[in-house]
Amino acid sequence: MIFSIPNPKKDLTIPFSISQTQKALSNMSEFCQETGKGSYLKEKFDPILNQLILTKTEFLSLGVRIVIDASYISEGQTRVSVEIQRIIGSFDEQHEVSKANRHMNVLTSALSELLQNPNFEPKIIDPIDPIEKGENEKSAELRGLVLGGFVLLILGLIIM
Repeated sequence: MIFSIPNPKKDLTIPFSISQTQKALSNMSEFCQETGKGSYLKEKFDPILNQLILTKTEFLSLGVRIVIDASYISEGQTRVSVEIQRIIGSFDEQHEVSKANRHMNVLTSALSELLQNPNFEPKIIDPIDPIEKGENEKSAELRGLVLGGFVLLILGLIIM
């Protein structure tokens, strides 16, 4: 793409230790889900590299990948870098960047709340009970797309 827009990125210096930040990052996906901030899927959390990768699907798109890195500055300070990336392609429309900035605001707000509430523990959900577990947005959307594609294919074959 010739006119692509750079990935939105934000660097923060926060007055919390790297271990406190690491704990907050490890609970970020669950915290967002439980507090209604959105359904961000934890793709990977690496405690050695202090990196969290989340994904979020969007309407008519494969969505975005959010990469959050934490790095040690001093005993009581940590640098946190948040970058929003498209899963496929790059940002080339202003409305895509606006959505990415909303994700940035939601996640930095969630990180702030988690750091202020160090006793947060994610709820343990019984994986056997599908009603209690709830339905994953991503799998429901994928199932709908596959089913819709199947219906269109069959209708196309019938009409021919």
